[in-house]
Amino acid sequence: MLRTLMQGVICSEAGLGILLNLFVVRIIERLSDRTLQHYRVCLLISTIHAILYSIINIVCVVTHVIDRDAVYSSLNGLVLFFPHWLADVSIITWVFLAVMSWTTLPATFMMQFMIIVRHSMPTWTILSYIYAICFLISCPIFVTVKDALPLPSFIAELEPTVRNMYSLTSEDRVLVYGGSLFPRAANGNRSFAYYTFIGIGLTFVVSYGLALFCVRRILRAIREQTANNTGRSEKSLNVQRRFVIMLILEATVPFFFLGVAVGVFTLAGLAGVKLGLHALIMSVSVAAVPAIQALLYLLHLGRSRSADSSAPRAITCSA
Repeated sequence: MLRTLMQGVICSEAGLGILLNLFVVRIIERLSDRTLQHYRVCLLISTIHAILYSIINIVCVVTHVIDRDAVYSSLNGLVLFFPHWLADVSIITWVFLAVMSWTTLPATFMMQFMIIVRHSMPTWTILSYIYAICFLISCPIFVTVKDALPLPSFIAELEPTVRNMYSLTSEDRVLVYGGSLFPRAANGNRSFAYYTFIGIGLTFVVSYGLALFCVRRILRAIREQTANNTGRSEKSLNVQRRFVIMLILEATVPFFFLGVAVGVFTLAGLAGVKLGLHALIMSVSVAAVPAIQALLYLLHLGRSRSADSSAPRAITCSA
């Protein structure tokens, strides 16, 4: 019953994410011709990523288990009908898309940094450099994701907990991925800490650190331009300031559901706490991110379309 419930909840969240982001794509297609192509491209990249992430959520239906220092995931979606090698590919794809949710985030703020601080209109070359930086930030997960594929002997230790949690019989298929924060002989003395703190934690900190650096410089530039009474009108500067605040909300609100949940439950794993069903809160939070992100995009696009057409339009690339 619990497995069926989680399948229904996570698939519903993912389905809503797909529908809302498809609606965002439709609005992007109707943006006025005055909107620069960089805006379209960057927002499309973000939206398509959210759609793909929602699809892989339906395929995998990842639910989390934290049993003392063991942090692992049970797959409960269509992947249960896949051969094992394809299940491995599916969970790796899920991990990559999840991490890209925050590693592509700095692109938004780097574009605004170029426009407001550097007074430079981004070119396609600059846009490619920006996303190359985002790709480099993602590299640690490419190296550490192999630690999420446990050895068969360790899987045998993890399966009973999952079967007990979901009241599964011996005939029900169980797919488990993850590891332990401290080395265990059953898993080849591998530690999940590299994946947790380097693949996840480091990429998260670097992404948000770069975004915060850009925000600080952007707000300082706007204050200086306001104080120095530059050629830009006060109305234009106020529009830019409100726009940056909106970007901060777009970046912060959805990932509050992701960052706080992951952080709290990782600390619980370090402390050796057995969370049981409470760990499912993280599963629900992670799956909700694409839908929440789409709602904020729709809010921003709606405000942009209703804004005074005479006001200078700030250029963005939400990602």
